[in-house]
Amino acid sequence: MSDEVIKFAMSPSDWISLQKHERVVSKETSDHQPGVVYVNGFKSVMDGQKVTALRQWAVNKNVDFLVYDHYGHGQSSGEFKDATVGRWYHDLCLVLEQQTQGPQILVGCSMGFWLALLVILRAQRSLKRRITGLLGIAPALNFTESLMIDMTETQLEFEGGAGMYRRQSAYSETGFYDIPINLLIEGKHHCVVPPYEVGVPVRLIHGLQDSEVAYTETLALLKDLQSEHVDVLLVKDGDHRLSREEDLEKIVFLLDNLLVQVGAHIAEDEPVIWRDNPLQRWDSQGANPSPIIRKRGSL
Repeated sequence: MSDEVIKFAMSPSDWISLQKHERVVSKETSDHQPGVVYVNGFKSVMDGQKVTALRQWAVNKNVDFLVYDHYGHGQSSGEFKDATVGRWYHDLCLVLEQQTQGPQILVGCSMGFWLALLVILRAQRSLKRRITGLLGIAPALNFTESLMIDMTETQLEFEGGAGMYRRQSAYSETGFYDIPINLLIEGKHHCVVPPYEVGVPVRLIHGLQDSEVAYTETLALLKDLQSEHVDVLLVKDGDHRLSREEDLEKIVFLLDNLLVQVGAHIAEDEPVIWRDNPLQRWDSQGANPSPIIRKRGSL
């Protein structure tokens, strides 16, 4: 994948910065292989560890791969204080429509899962029918509502008057994020309620030590996502970022697994051949591997 950053113009003054890996087409190239679009989380950019690992996976697998910076993030235009969930969702739709072709798997990290799910649930039919699989990494569905609940009345009165909610976070260099109150209020318009009619294979991974989003929210998704193929992988010692080498291996395994199933489905429901589950080797303590919870048969 080239390190070249492409500026995708959204308007005369706004752009989204993105990077692409385009597969090499040959006689052996499958027509049934989807591309992968990575949707970053809140305050995350396209040079992160998960992106780097999945970018290399795409090169090795000869799979189309695209990643971009949200508006007000990284190398994209705009100021974070002006960002909204609606803007981020709209940008994702435009990136998919104008920068990708054919079937796509969406990989949504944290807030990125919410945006990816919005595409499947609310985008125009011509776009959402191209989404053939979904991988969620520490999904943060409706996260603006959770932040509003976290705010005390005192914070809302004083910080809300300044237009910002100063929220503590272990992932910020300053120890906190200044979150625009307008972003939280606008986010209400994009909150979704179950059941979620996705109709595509889904893989979810969540760390039990996640202090930002409780893993129980992902367990609830297992029930609420309307698909026959939903798997949840829980990482006993994993945090919200899931960026350790052993976490990245698990994410790559799930994406590999999803690619096989989606490719078979595109090829008119050919039988899916699941490869052996390598999760056992990730358990450094010699105990049972991280649990996979499934809606259907085992690997």
